[in-house]
Amino acid sequence: MSVEVLQTVDVSSEEAKYLEDIYNSIDLNPYDNTEGFIKRCLVFSIPQTLVDATTKFQNDSEALMLLIRGLPVDHKLPGFPEFDRTIKNTFVSEGNEVLIGSLLGDVYSYKGERNGEIIRNIFPIESLKEEKSGAGSLVTLEFHCELAFHDIQPDYLSLMCLRGDENAITFIASVKEILSHMTPEEIEILRRPIFLSTTFPSYLLPWVNRPKPLIKGDDKTPKLVMSFRTNSVEEVGIEPLAKFRRLAAVVTKKFCLKKGEMIIFKNPQCAHARSPYQPKFDGNDRWIQQMYTHSDLSKVYDSEIIEKTRQQSGRAMIL
Repeated sequence: MSVEVLQTVDVSSEEAKYLEDIYNSIDLNPYDNTEGFIKRCLVFSIPQTLVDATTKFQNDSEALMLLIRGLPVDHKLPGFPEFDRTIKNTFVSEGNEVLIGSLLGDVYSYKGERNGEIIRNIFPIESLKEEKSGAGSLVTLEFHCELAFHDIQPDYLSLMCLRGDENAITFIASVKEILSHMTPEEIEILRRPIFLSTTFPSYLLPWVNRPKPLIKGDDKTPKLVMSFRTNSVEEVGIEPLAKFRRLAAVVTKKFCLKKGEMIIFKNPQCAHARSPYQPKFDGNDRWIQQMYTHSDLSKVYDSEIIEKTRQQSGRAMIL
């Protein structure tokens, strides 16, 4: 593509130290009271570097990915339990997530996603190493977008790296660029409601597990509805879907996230994937934190329900 879909910004060491001091001064646990933690963060002046970068990214319709480098990370990171909840005593990386997410819109979660946790810790779990999930390390996570089965998808997905692995590659491909290599006839088929993305029992809601178009939105800003498990319920859709997946691997950008880096991308306009890798399972493997942001959640969900979940659970959460 001739346009620049990736924007990059470097946080200075002085700005990183300033952010770290802010996060460490807040005596709240962001897992227990996310909204309170966010409000305390926003009391402080935010580095102009981050304000300018997120504003530019949000307002540039051609920009799909924002890579932020040099963010602070907790000095002492613990090892991993078999299954996590809150496993840290300091919350520097979480501060990066919620502060930067709040600059883009509403930080939120889904009740069916780890019971509504805003910040999800993703690391390899040996007993799940062959499962197609963030905890499964020995398998490829094929191209997909987040919450393909849900009527409300996050506008942004952020991935904050606390510890990297040189063999774990994140792939992000522009949906618009993929479609530029497909015929009008193929795209027309992808716009038919014949593609089924099944999900987990925790998300069994009326609109889940029904066929939908793979591509929605206008031609200028096409949006994807595709999970690992998406299949065509009609024969005519099988080859266009397979071609779409093949092309994603051709046009993709590759990221090997390192400590202190965060990649944010416009979820419906991108397809993303992850390579397999071999952890040591010693408690010091790759550690990523994931979070969803919506530009304006009140436009797509009942404001009273959102506010009620904030009051009850300390975080914005939808079904």
